[in-house]
Amino acid sequence: MPPTPKPPAPPNPSNGAIAAAFEELGDLYELDGAIIHRVVAYRSAARAVRDAPVSVAALAREGRATELSGIGETLQQKIVELADTGTLAAAEKLRSRFPPGLIDLTRLPGMGPKRARRLFDELGLASLEALREAAAAQRLRGLRGFGAKFEETVLAALDAGVAERTAPRFLLHRALGQAERLVEGLVAAGGPEVRVEVAGSARRMADSVKDLDIVAAGADPALLTSALAELDVVESCERTGDAGARARAHTGLAIDFRVVEHDQFGNLLQHLTGSKEHNMALRDMAVRKGLHVSEYGVLDDASGDTHRCTTEQEVYALLGLEYIEPDPVVHIPFPDGTSLTQWRDLDGTCEEFAKFSRNDAEAYKWFSLAQQKGSDAAKSELQALEKTLKPAERREGERRVKVWVQEHRQTDYEEAEDSQLQG
Repeated sequence: MPPTPKPPAPPNPSNGAIAAAFEELGDLYELDGAIIHRVVAYRSAARAVRDAPVSVAALAREGRATELSGIGETLQQKIVELADTGTLAAAEKLRSRFPPGLIDLTRLPGMGPKRARRLFDELGLASLEALREAAAAQRLRGLRGFGAKFEETVLAALDAGVAERTAPRFLLHRALGQAERLVEGLVAAGGPEVRVEVAGSARRMADSVKDLDIVAAGADPALLTSALAELDVVESCERTGDAGARARAHTGLAIDFRVVEHDQFGNLLQHLTGSKEHNMALRDMAVRKGLHVSEYGVLDDASGDTHRCTTEQEVYALLGLEYIEPDPVVHIPFPDGTSLTQWRDLDGTCEEFAKFSRNDAEAYKWFSLAQQKGSDAAKSELQALEKTLKPAERREGERRVKVWVQEHRQTDYEEAEDSQLQG
């Protein structure tokens, strides 16, 4: 009698799922009063997993996840456990000690696991709704370390939906690193006749992106969409028609892929590069000239002809405009000894400086400054970094922020600060 075949191995969890499991475990350990080193270890591991460009579960099964910074043998075993069983025994044990809504409280600004645990122990608060009711009834101000101001902050944050999970954004340098690997892989698969470009906000060099737009020109769209699905950067991929696909990288970054013929490449690249406001203004101007601009071509009302353009330059030439490359961000790869001297110089550069920082305190400084300039991506990075910082590192980071502001307190900084306060 032939042996019973082994059941197929379960699919590998995504990097995002592994990172979320480690983040939750770190929060649970902190709620449980574990030593800070264990909490920091799981949060650091979560960051390393989330930033990895390939499947960390696959690396762990091969015994190679320890190649990642912050991942040791114990954490590698937990990744394999999560991949094999779909859960972590340590997390299950800790979850049984706390109500499921308690972790939601930790997402509020100024809260954290320690404060959330106090609210649970002393007031029995274990959900966002219970917290809202207690704050509205002014029950929090009776606890030491909590006051009327904290109640106001809690209510404002809940009204603003701060505790709700939002779609993540990715700093430009991380998105471009993944885009480069995608483009290289697609060109290698399609051959010399294939043209592949990055479009969207990444091409415009926005400080952060929510997804990647990739545009290709080639005679075999099916070959290119299949090649996309096989790239090691890609976690999942599904076709969206005969000449397109929607994919997701292992980092969680969404990828929108479109394939057109060579003589339509310029039309689609211009359309997807944007921005939305630029395209609306362009279409309005074109209509006044009897033209209609779209991703499919430039339609001439008088003749009824649709002009398909190989390059963006052709699109703008048809409209009587000079082509200008999308504005690049100036990257300065050395944070020390920089010539930054004015508040306006921080636009679009702090995140890049943080990338090259020599330590977490220096990264904290640049992310803090970028957050003050209104960068949502820097805010998210700062929140993640704060969870892994030791108290001394955070104090040092805060000191560096104050020193930088004092040393660079120019007139335009004061004006920007005044306008933010007045607004």
